[in-house]
Amino acid sequence: MKPAFSMLWPSIVAGSDLVAPDGVNASLHEMARKVVEHTRVCDHDYHFVSSRLDHTPLIRRFGNEDAVNWWLGSVSDMVLSTIKLAYMAEPDCDIDYACLCAIARAGDRIPAHRHSSSHFTVVYYPHVDRPEKQDRLNDGALSLINDKPTQHLFKNRNPTFQDGAAFRIHPRTGLMVLFPGYVLHETNTYPGPGERVTITTNVTIRMEREYG
Repeated sequence: MKPAFSMLWPSIVAGSDLVAPDGVNASLHEMARKVVEHTRVCDHDYHFVSSRLDHTPLIRRFGNEDAVNWWLGSVSDMVLSTIKLAYMAEPDCDIDYACLCAIARAGDRIPAHRHSSSHFTVVYYPHVDRPEKQDRLNDGALSLINDKPTQHLFKNRNPTFQDGAAFRIHPRTGLMVLFPGYVLHETNTYPGPGERVTITTNVTIRMEREYG
């Protein structure tokens, strides 16, 4: 039986600065570039057209196996540690992934959306060029939107994420972030120069037993 995810997990936002092995982030960056180039339509990335697509086969095709396995292993570790924290028990579950690559350049933004069919969304930044002009309102930040203002949705496990009254996660190379898939979110405009590389993993959990 599946537990009632919605009773416990709306309050969880997790994040960690990962130290990737030498060459892994560069490899993931190049992989994302190839995936994005392969899936452009009318000069737009698929990710900006639809959040329901799955780039996983292309990631496996274009990606370095060791780099991809390190990244997916890190996703799995964060998901499992979050479940363990929520239930105070070792998780007994299978994890299904649907992955998307996106590269943002000057002027790009992603409007508000959800991944409602996923239990978790995990975002990893293998490469982020810092804007020349520091503007925390327009630096390509990931913004989690509380559309139920009477509820406190976000129990933050990383205090650097809170930005005044807003809940913005400012991207940086090596940052991995987890939040419930149904939470409304968007990215602010990325000012450039350079680019911000994002690999998003929508995670579905299949529990092997019910937790009390």
